[in-house]
Amino acid sequence: MKMHDSNTTYGFRIHSLGLLMFFRDVIGLPCGKKYSTLRIPQLFKTDNKLKISFIRGLADTDFCISLKRGSRKNPFYPVISGSSKSKEFMSEIADELEHLGIHSRRYFDYIMKDTRLSNGFSIINRIEINRHDNVKRWMQIIGFKSPKHLKKAEKASLL
Repeated sequence: MKMHDSNTTYGFRIHSLGLLMFFRDVIGLPCGKKYSTLRIPQLFKTDNKLKISFIRGLADTDFCISLKRGSRKNPFYPVISGSSKSKEFMSEIADELEHLGIHSRRYFDYIMKDTRLSNGFSIINRIEINRHDNVKRWMQIIGFKSPKHLKKAEKASLL
């Protein structure tokens, strides 16, 4: 395996056909451009512990935890959010979170300005987990391993 960095995106190249076949055929991870085929692998959906680990890994790499401005009594509140080009994938993640008792808001086909693109925007699909009790439930069930996310969670008194 070879790791490479393209600004903020990490990926890896697999030079082992056996390992590639394991990821693709046994686990069910897509190869190449993945947005149209991105799903939680069936292997993970049938085992709650694996499903939670999958969502935690996804969140550590592709989600963020923000502290939004609140009121005088509560100066800020935490929001965990994740987005993808794939509406089906974000919907599937939100559905699985609902089964775990974690409620999320869904924003699908959301137009986001992006001057780096030739058309000036991109369309994303986003889920947000908010409210202290809901975010605390996330931390109890899913949690984070990412030091960056854990630091923000600690600042929001979630740990």
